[in-house]
Amino acid sequence: GDLHGGPRGARQLVSRVPGLVSVAVSKADPKRKRVMGRDARVVAGVAAIEEAIGDVRYRLHPGAFFQVDPRNAAWIHDRVRTFVGDARRVLDLYAGVGAYALMLAEGRDRVVAIEEIPQAAHAARDMAPDNVEVVASRVEAADLSETFDAVVINPARRGSDPKTLAALAR
Repeated sequence: GDLHGGPRGARQLVSRVPGLVSVAVSKADPKRKRVMGRDARVVAGVAAIEEAIGDVRYRLHPGAFFQVDPRNAAWIHDRVRTFVGDARRVLDLYAGVGAYALMLAEGRDRVVAIEEIPQAAHAARDMAPDNVEVVASRVEAADLSETFDAVVINPARRGSDPKTLAALAR
């Protein structure tokens, strides 16, 4: 939750490191279930940055996970797009900043993204076109009774719980 040198040290980092536009700190997850810590806050620089994978733009706030290797991200997106195929209605679980939901939006009737981290859901909602609904909720608590043609599941390290998988199978 703290950075050596505080906000002044963070501002110095932003001014001295080429390409660095923001420094944020967070508190580590004591259960180690999340890559990102909790209570993320910007101590220097901009509050959010934008990134792109192909033609799709994403807004990233501190505390929201995003694939940082652009080559790997583009390859993964190609695979997901191929597997989803021509599905008209797509559900994206553990959606993060909407990487898959936003990428799959074009030409679909409806895409629903469910994400529990508020910063990530907010970022996805900021960039979502009209056919994408972003639900800020734990996947395990969400209503999964609607019918979809395809489901993208990209859970955190702990994986998806059996009840959610059973609900999807139904």
